Amino acid sequence: MGPASRARTSVSCSESPIPRSSGSRFSGGAVRSAPSRFRDRSASAIRSRCSSRLRSAPKHDPEGAVARKDARPTRAVLELVLGGMAALAHRSGVVDGEGDGAGVLTDIPRALWAQELDHAGHDESAVELERFAVGHFFHEDPGDVATIVAILGRRGIETLLVRAETTDEAALGPRGRTEAPLFLQLALLAPRGAALGSRALYEAGVDIERATTATVVSLSRHTAVYKLRGAGHQLTSYFADLADPLFATSVAFGHNRYATNTSTSFTRVQPFPVFAHNGEINTISRLREEARALGLPLSRDGSDSQDVDAAIRALVIRHGLTAVESIELLFPPIVNEMKRMTAELQDAYVQGRAAIGPLAQGPAGILVRVGDTCVFGVDALGLRPLWHVETEDEHVFASERGFVPLERYVSDPVPLAPGERVALRRDRGWRLLDQGAVRERFLTARRLRGVAMSGLRSHLACGGPAEPIAAAKRWEIGTPPDEMDDVSVRRERQFAALGFEPDDLKMAAFMIETGNEPIGSLGYDGPLAALAPRANLADHLHETVAVVTNPAIDREREIEHFSTRVLLGPRPAPQAHDSRRWIELATPLLLGGHPAWTGLRGDDFRALARQKGTWLIDDVIARFTTDARIPPVFLEADRDWEEHPRDALARLGAAAARGVRAGAQLVVVRDQGVLSEGRAWLDPHLVIAAAHRALVAQPSLRRDCALVVSAGSIRNLHDVMVALALGADAVNPYLLLEYAIATADPDALGNLLEALRKGIEKVMSTLGVHELRGYGRQVSAVGLAPEVARFIGLETFCATDESGLTWDRIAEEGFARASMLRERRDARLEPAFRIWPRAWKSALAVANGEAPYATYAEKLRELETLHPVSLRHLVDFTRPLDEAEGAADTSAGEHAGPFYISSMSFGSQGETAYRAYAEAMARLDLLCINGEGGELPDLIGRYPHNRGQQIASGRFGVSALLANSSNYLEIKIGQGAKPGEGGHLPARKVSKKVALARNAQPGIDLISPSNNHDIYSIEDLAQVVHELKTVNPRARVSVKVPVVPDIGVIAVGIAKAGADIVTLSGYDGGTGAARQHALRRAGLPVEIGVAQAHRALVASGLRDVVEIWCDGGMKSALDVAKMLCLGADRVGFGTLAMVAIGCTICRGCQLDTCHVGIATQLESVAEATDRGVKRFEPREFERAVENLSRFFSALRAELARIAA
Repeated sequence: MGPASRARTSVSCSESPIPRSSGSRFSGGAVRSAPSRFRDRSASAIRSRCSSRLRSAPKHDPEGAVARKDARPTRAVLELVLGGMAALAHRSGVVDGEGDGAGVLTDIPRALWAQELDHAGHDESAVELERFAVGHFFHEDPGDVATIVAILGRRGIETLLVRAETTDEAALGPRGRTEAPLFLQLALLAPRGAALGSRALYEAGVDIERATTATVVSLSRHTAVYKLRGAGHQLTSYFADLADPLFATSVAFGHNRYATNTSTSFTRVQPFPVFAHNGEINTISRLREEARALGLPLSRDGSDSQDVDAAIRALVIRHGLTAVESIELLFPPIVNEMKRMTAELQDAYVQGRAAIGPLAQGPAGILVRVGDTCVFGVDALGLRPLWHVETEDEHVFASERGFVPLERYVSDPVPLAPGERVALRRDRGWRLLDQGAVRERFLTARRLRGVAMSGLRSHLACGGPAEPIAAAKRWEIGTPPDEMDDVSVRRERQFAALGFEPDDLKMAAFMIETGNEPIGSLGYDGPLAALAPRANLADHLHETVAVVTNPAIDREREIEHFSTRVLLGPRPAPQAHDSRRWIELATPLLLGGHPAWTGLRGDDFRALARQKGTWLIDDVIARFTTDARIPPVFLEADRDWEEHPRDALARLGAAAARGVRAGAQLVVVRDQGVLSEGRAWLDPHLVIAAAHRALVAQPSLRRDCALVVSAGSIRNLHDVMVALALGADAVNPYLLLEYAIATADPDALGNLLEALRKGIEKVMSTLGVHELRGYGRQVSAVGLAPEVARFIGLETFCATDESGLTWDRIAEEGFARASMLRERRDARLEPAFRIWPRAWKSALAVANGEAPYATYAEKLRELETLHPVSLRHLVDFTRPLDEAEGAADTSAGEHAGPFYISSMSFGSQGETAYRAYAEAMARLDLLCINGEGGELPDLIGRYPHNRGQQIASGRFGVSALLANSSNYLEIKIGQGAKPGEGGHLPARKVSKKVALARNAQPGIDLISPSNNHDIYSIEDLAQVVHELKTVNPRARVSVKVPVVPDIGVIAVGIAKAGADIVTLSGYDGGTGAARQHALRRAGLPVEIGVAQAHRALVASGLRDVVEIWCDGGMKSALDVAKMLCLGADRVGFGTLAMVAIGCTICRGCQLDTCHVGIATQLESVAEATDRGVKRFEPREFERAVENLSRFFSALRAELARIAA
């Protein structure tokens, strides 16, 4: 039914219409309701839209923009955009035929509004006034309308016309109809004057969202936004305006949403009032903090894109910036690109990066419209495409080249380069501005604004002063040592008291010697921090990593983009006229800070600090102590013995805020008091969090100062990253530095700094972050009491306020650590408990037929009871297992059991072991998955029913033949042992056979990138799934991902991408080689992932179409049973399979010297002797197969007994 045939109804919105003024036709007027375009609106449609406990989903959404070159409004522009959205419908999210969302941003359709005003008795020429504006709102309560009109009135905005009931819910799908909000349209007259009118509209929108349930869809003198929970083809059916022949626009943006969460909402559909975004802002936590510090209002429970939109609007309106300025400040060029610019541009961008900085990182194709300016761009690495093409009459920008019909092109599509920005400016037509013109406009705007930026390019070079800085007072560190104390003895005592483990010193020693991080293998089989007898706060925190929609960055190939630069000191406002003095460091690691009793002088390390682009902490303090009346704030990480930790932290936070309000530009957290005065210890990470929290609670305070920490308890790379995540700008791990200095190696300290810097970049890369300033609270806790987690501002799992790391336990730890520091006896570092060294012999005995499975099960039960290391060790069945009788059917799908051997590749594994896994599982009618390493030619197609093939980032050996050789194909996005990182098979392991299987050359390093270079989004994943199923229609496709927070919504997205299986890999999974840091610190326990994914898939209605498989640290039939109860369908074993054929857990898999012939390409004693391996026992194929068959048969029997 067309618009003309729809019946009209009219409902009065005001019982007392405001009389018109005789002076001006538009100075007043009755607030009237426009005739409805649809007769009926069911009561059910007025229900509140469903709220979801799941967070806003990451996404990669097809988008496009079309602008007429002559700027003449036509309906054809809208039709082109709607057609483009329909053409890209396959790249949007759909569940049961219902889309995740679609929307358009257009000019105000003035002809349509002229008609509406005329029908309502107003002068239709009002639409041509500069003051004329249109507001679109989603709201839940019909009573909101009067409140909205009143708020607008208080801002001097006159409401001419109210239109409601202009949507048709029959056009929506079932979920859309359930969630549909009320849609309100207002014709408005803003105050006179462009700037005043825009400011009034903006502030009214902020007021409305604070005072009502309404969401501002658009509120502008230039644009209107229409969007829905559904697909693009439904827009014209749902919105009467878009179907009206009078609708015309000169430019339009279109956006299809693909959310990994089926509970998408109308309000989170794009475009937003000025912004549409294809990708994900993965540094959004830092950007939100910065926005609040600048006084920029953000959306209520907004997505990343919503908050970027809010920031742009606030910068334009409240700070008076142009659209180009706002985008260049939010998405600045990288430093290495700036170094190639003119001196004036360097000055401007250095100021801009200091004012806001690289806080909107992540894959992004952006479309922005502010008034008469449109800006288009892509992220610094070009991870999301945006193409520009011209037709005879239009400029087109789109994420896909096929957004408009190819026959309309008059030029070849050109992709925007990484970091490139172009613009359209309406000036008797939409005029194209290339990147050079955009940057010139940015520079001109900064000059006209009088921004102080001359000479700021000097900040591009980092490094502290060559000579000491004169200061009102130098920092006195520590007290002279007790005469009985030897420096080394005291240092050992500090190591023990501050939480160092032997592994920390081993890793530090490796860094000191090589300048690199140490590599390890297998997996972390020690306890979670909450289960350990002693742990620091940082040990409870796990790094989050990028998964699917926000890809990890390939650091090795994108090194130019990586930056560990940080700013210290007060930062300029975006439009600042004054010059504030800050310093820039190439690394957040500060040298110096050594207590007096060590005999170390900071001056001895000044030259090295300068060489590495950093400063001595002594010089940083002196730099910000030039005025004795306003000294830095020193926060001691200690407390009185009677003071509760909460009270101490509140006191310290208040002191930080008070000092910065008084003018201090530096806050230093240090632990000298507890070391020298015997006070109770406070974890410096808690003090950092307290200071940061107090400073961000008050506008601008956090921007007015630097927050640095000088602490002996910064033990390793993870502690450094946690300090930065919790709010520190720079870190001085003085005790770790002293450990390097004590070696007397002149290169030791430099090597340590270099290794830590590389490690910081590695951690950033796993998150999809390339500039350290964007790194925020991208960690989550396991076993941290919720009350403590709330104080720090982190998400926590598996703890209550009475369990885990509570305030009371923190208090007890403080007493214990202080007591250890005062003790005179020799300190001893306690090694962490590891379970496999105590269990592998019992497992091997079962595999050898020397003991029943019950012996191994009992041994494990004893270890896990006395020393639980995993969450599943804390739970048990309500019914004692010894009451079970008989055995249950353990078959799973087409296999004899719900467990399998997880992916291990040929190359990582020797040929005998590799073949034995496949043969044994075939004999048992179970499944064995091959890792990313191709396949031996004679094995291709031999076990299609019992063999899975993995497709990972290196694509080694992948071909149509390989994909057709198996009924199970696994796409590896990441694994628990090294999430967000690729693989490295050293050249010595690349034998002729390995090279043949991998389609490579023997004797060269084979490196798998950290991400799949054809999977940068959920749509890309869907395409790869589709391609695999096209190549092999009988294959079931799995997607393997590490466990991270929000894994539930990610699992839903994977299911929507067409996968048959979601495989979740826990942080304690095994690997042939990985950074030791990653083995322990990245990802979450698999138990959390399985439970979250199961719940999310059930809630989305997709649980019956996708299976959940899992792996990571599994050791027994009891583990399988518990994971099945949590929601898994199958459970994978890796290390256990190796143990069954003789692995002794020596953790040297990466060395190619495996003495039992499993994780090596050595095949004989003679070959091993030639290589220098003194003890070598090669595997025998039949014995290995028998061992595997015996062990896993016994495991299956035990599982059947447990299930019974």
